[in-house]
Amino acid sequence: MRGAGGPLTYRASLERLGAVALELGAGDVRDDATSLAKRLDEGRFHVACIGQFKRGKSTLLNSLIGHAVLPVDILPVTAVTTVIRFGERPAARVCRSPGGWSDIDIARLAEFVAEDRNPGNARHVALVEVSVPSALLADGLCFVDTPGLGSVFPWNAEATHAFVPHVDAAIVLMGVDPPLAGDELALAAELGAQVRDLLLVVGKADRFSDADRLAAARFAETRLQERLGRSLEPSLAVNALDLDTYDGPRLRAALRRLVSESGASLLDAAAARGVRRIGDRCRRELHEAEAALLQPLRDSERRLAALRAAVEQAEPGLRALDASFAAEARHLEDGFETLRAEFVRTALAVAEQTLAARLGALRSRGTARRRESMDLAEEIARQTVREWLTTVQRNAETLYVETAELFVTAANGYLARVAHAAGADGERPSHPLPTELTFRVPSEFRFAALLSEAHRPSPWRWALDQIVPQRYRHRAIERAARGYLARLFEVNGERVKNDLRERVFESRRRLMWQVEHALEGAARSAERALAAARPAHAEGEDAVRRRIARLEELRRSVENASAPPEPATTPGNPSSSPS
Repeated sequence: MRGAGGPLTYRASLERLGAVALELGAGDVRDDATSLAKRLDEGRFHVACIGQFKRGKSTLLNSLIGHAVLPVDILPVTAVTTVIRFGERPAARVCRSPGGWSDIDIARLAEFVAEDRNPGNARHVALVEVSVPSALLADGLCFVDTPGLGSVFPWNAEATHAFVPHVDAAIVLMGVDPPLAGDELALAAELGAQVRDLLLVVGKADRFSDADRLAAARFAETRLQERLGRSLEPSLAVNALDLDTYDGPRLRAALRRLVSESGASLLDAAAARGVRRIGDRCRRELHEAEAALLQPLRDSERRLAALRAAVEQAEPGLRALDASFAAEARHLEDGFETLRAEFVRTALAVAEQTLAARLGALRSRGTARRRESMDLAEEIARQTVREWLTTVQRNAETLYVETAELFVTAANGYLARVAHAAGADGERPSHPLPTELTFRVPSEFRFAALLSEAHRPSPWRWALDQIVPQRYRHRAIERAARGYLARLFEVNGERVKNDLRERVFESRRRLMWQVEHALEGAARSAERALAAARPAHAEGEDAVRRRIARLEELRRSVENASAPPEPATTPGNPSSSPS
């Protein structure tokens, strides 16, 4: 993508999208673009601490930054998402909706973020930001203290989910009893589909035995890895009140590595996600603005009233619909295990015959023969898995489409009701979900060659290769090659299955995200569009035509800005200015 001065950077794309949003009167969209651009300029990335209420998230973050600024108590405390960033001196500010940012005395922080001091978020705090002079935060890392999941205050979980698009990495703070709750697993999986870096931490390590901690950690790691379809680093056990014990030093080291090795890539990923998100929001605003110009004001007013009523009626139905879709998706994922088992059972037998025939043609001996045998096993497994992958992806996508079509049909019905007054026919939503469905994310499967198993025989095996008679040695090597072949089938069959499961999960999540965002912004965008259309309608047809032409120019600008730009982050001193 090229602008007047060459390829657009993420920064330039955000500026252009923000300018479009401002002209359309969508201040919240412009603020999203401006906030992200400022974060990129200052080199700041968000590491959220997530988990159930009373896991000890605030206590852990206080210990990591070396400042007891976040309120803690025996009761559920955190009710508002809080960003902790570097500052030369302790300070705090709150963002209210409406009202914008205002500084507060950091000693009064609990009045804004604690559930008992701000029940139900009666102060309408959208976000809190705390600055502290912590060395861990000096190079751009910002912690995010999120309200706990599973408490009796449902708005707490809503605040956590609302911040998910702005998270770049996460600490998943788990427990021992229970190790990992369902809502924690769902949120961690949602984040894991968006970000690469998840640090698994078992808290309150001093309260449980080593055996109990290990069992809980293994359970949680297994569930998360199954859900994500990829491996994760082993969990760390910590006592948040004394991070010099257990795995506290390792957690600090992992966070420092995250800053030094992944900070720039996290910023690029945040920029790419943000440009896509803000570009979509601008497109919705443009659609509404054009619709308000193309129909009489009275029709637009009736449409807005119907829109508000339809949104209110659609939300509970869509939540139930998503739960049903999730259940069907789980059945679909179970079917992938059947496909994997069938592949291993049938294809392995054929592959073993191929391997035996090719081993019989080898003329090498000793260690060289063992190496060549393992290479043959890997070559056969790689080719067979690749051929199966082509077939199974096609079959899996067909099964997914059958399930997703039911969801899309029902969801489009809700969206059609919400947008009933938008079109002349009144029968289709203004932004329907696609009816020609495919997986919405590409495959990330990579064949795993177990080189340590294949090419590094144990010392005693190497010694036997040198001294045993050739015919026995060849038989042993053939058995090892068959075993390696079977292991490759098992491992890579599992990897294909997990890749398919992840694609189903992420595709479903993106479909639901599209529906939720269509509902979320529908009435608000329509209100703005109607207000902007009134003056043009009052001036007459020429003014309406000029305004429509201008909207087309803005649409081209959005498409240009939303194309993949050259990644260009400019990490700087994160304390230079607030965000």
